[in-house]
Amino acid sequence: MKILMVHDAGRLTGGAEVQVAREIEALQARGHSVRSVVGSDGAEVTDFGDYFFRTPGGSLPRSAMLHNGFASHALRRASTDFQPDVVHFHTISKASPAVLQTTHRGVAVATLHDYAALYPLLCRVIPKSQICGVGDFPCCRRHVGNRYYFEEVRTALMRRGLRKLPAVIAPSAYVAQIAGSLGLSNMVLIPGSIPSAPAEILEKTDQVAYVGRLEPEKGVLELISEFISLSGKLPDVELVIAGTGSLDRAVRDATRRLGDRVRILGRVSPLEAQAVLSRSRVAVVPSLWPEPFGLVGPESMACGTPVVASGRGGISDWLEDGRNGLRADPSTSGAICAALFRLFSDRTLWQRCVDGSLRTAEAFSTVLHAERLENLYLRLLRQ
Repeated sequence: MKILMVHDAGRLTGGAEVQVAREIEALQARGHSVRSVVGSDGAEVTDFGDYFFRTPGGSLPRSAMLHNGFASHALRRASTDFQPDVVHFHTISKASPAVLQTTHRGVAVATLHDYAALYPLLCRVIPKSQICGVGDFPCCRRHVGNRYYFEEVRTALMRRGLRKLPAVIAPSAYVAQIAGSLGLSNMVLIPGSIPSAPAEILEKTDQVAYVGRLEPEKGVLELISEFISLSGKLPDVELVIAGTGSLDRAVRDATRRLGDRVRILGRVSPLEAQAVLSRSRVAVVPSLWPEPFGLVGPESMACGTPVVASGRGGISDWLEDGRNGLRADPSTSGAICAALFRLFSDRTLWQRCVDGSLRTAEAFSTVLHAERLENLYLRLLRQ
């Protein structure tokens, strides 16, 4: 089978890009021929991609997010050269809704890695304390002037295009529910995938891991505040933070009083992230917003590392309170601190969560994910 992937970026900068790269590798391992069309500003080095298109924000105006002719041209060229059986759209905000209307060979599907195709500026999916509100609609914290209305047009076009596809993939039941409430009746649930577990479970050190973007909706500042309280009870426990984002400086300022009890690693590769999770006794996913899936949770569990998480959004698909980790509301003072203290002080609970984590991770293997995609493709081709 020939499969063509279409995605906004070819660099492994976030969970969506990592997911696309894993799908390409896993489908190729199953004997399929896979190529990809990805966005690029022309200067960056991409980690994957066979055909490229220019993206808004660099040499293109923002209006290209409504119609990016370069993306449509790249898709047509790839379709002519490669003649795919399946065209699989991923995040296409920068490719624009126009690619969904572009003539190409093969049946088409799409994956909703986030809410960008559903809500203007992630409307109604981030914490109320960070929204500005436009009319009757709670809007995102980055709302400026008439940008909301521009995004409203973009998402309306995106939803219209997605409704015409034979299948749209949701990584979690939460995303499927949200999409269904907005009129998408063609939803298929295929959970996110994680890499193979390490060859062996490493001996744990007394450290708490945070791996992810340093953004307000991720709850990293709330985690730091909770860890400061925890360090008064467990002074030998270390906090390791891996990732970058708009809160880089704020994170460093907030952790200054912790001294050598915190390590900030910055950007790490997927293998480096796995090493951090493997050595940690507990990982934390303190998301304030409803995660579409939250890959880092199952990735941590595959390393035999239980997770303390908010349980919001798609996290509820993999978090079982008391079985593979603990649920803790990051907006409730003391909740994360109490959950971490329980896992560090109650060895029986921690071991039960380790065993449950390993069982949970099996359901999200890359091999199983690729098999589910393959079955979907074949079903659509038969139709």
